[in-house]
Amino acid sequence: MTETISQITPTTMSFPIEIRLLHKWRPYKNGSIFSYLLIDSKGDTIQAIVTEDDDTVIGSKMTIGHCYRLDGYVCARALSRMKVTPNIASIKIQKQTSIISIEDKDEIPEHYYKFTPINTIQSLATDNEFLIDCMGRVCGIQHVDTQFYGSILKVKLQDIHGNDVVVALWEEINKSVDRQALSATNQEVIVAVLGAKVTKNHQGAMQLESTGATRVLINPEFEEANALATRYSVTSKFADETGTTVVTIFEEAMTSIIGISSEKMVVEHGYTDPLVIPEPIHQIKGQQKTFILRKAERYDKNTLKFVVNKIFERTNTYQQSEDKTTPKIEQNTTTPPTSVIATTITSTPPKRQRINIKKELFPQEGESSTTKKPRTANKKATT
Repeated sequence: MTETISQITPTTMSFPIEIRLLHKWRPYKNGSIFSYLLIDSKGDTIQAIVTEDDDTVIGSKMTIGHCYRLDGYVCARALSRMKVTPNIASIKIQKQTSIISIEDKDEIPEHYYKFTPINTIQSLATDNEFLIDCMGRVCGIQHVDTQFYGSILKVKLQDIHGNDVVVALWEEINKSVDRQALSATNQEVIVAVLGAKVTKNHQGAMQLESTGATRVLINPEFEEANALATRYSVTSKFADETGTTVVTIFEEAMTSIIGISSEKMVVEHGYTDPLVIPEPIHQIKGQQKTFILRKAERYDKNTLKFVVNKIFERTNTYQQSEDKTTPKIEQNTTTPPTSVIATTITSTPPKRQRINIKKELFPQEGESSTTKKPRTANKKATT
């Protein structure tokens, strides 16, 4: 009879567990050991520690993605930093540990993640007790060659609300990244970065950096990735009496004025060609609205771009509430501002199956999803 990972504590004795090996890496600043990430049928995880000497034997017995029955390991406390699981315990797998290969079990998940919302990364601590996971669409790529640290690949990821974050992938990680798939222009590219640490760049802005535990998945087979990929963003040209500018309108803002979600346009109405403008979007060209613009950070500092997350019916004045000190902004009533939706639109059709239920990538506070993806486990503690 086998037990579960949740029953392991730093002081328990070894008992049989059936697990899948998800990942293997050398922990940060500790090249003398390896970390193994293990998961069981309940979706619980634990990091296993293997010495470099023992790994010559254990590494020949265990393959990433395969299932095993383990016994005869040693229970211990978890590492203090750079953890990929909230488990307070870890196990030490040694040469004398019993490792029996078992038939692949569908009930043991093949993935383990909990995506941190991009808009919350700016407020995270940089002590990196836990590593975090992040996912978004690729909106910028930069290659940096350094004298001492090799090549750095910087990828900017953006969520459905237009929030973005830069992920710096060091050479040990980026050398295995499929550059062609990452730079594809015929579809939205969705990237999941698992096991990254939170740092600050030279300008003091928060960013993510790769570690030995980091994995980069391009267009992963996750339900959240499919939901993200079926959302439209519309590149638009705005004009008022002062001039014109190019902006990007995101999902919620666009839905508020056309009355139909991007998922319905893709799945129910068949607008899967990124070069074909859906009729509901054609119908709003030339309409006058009030747009809340936010400057978008870009690698090209000479290019100015804005994003739109909220759209209102056009008014001549922003109403000032009695309890706030927001200044009143008068619009010129003789030459009203206008907005013109350009004929450039980016979208991505579902790649493998039709999605019939809309699921927010990041549920609002107080909401939760009871839908479970087969063979996938979400982390049980926010990092």
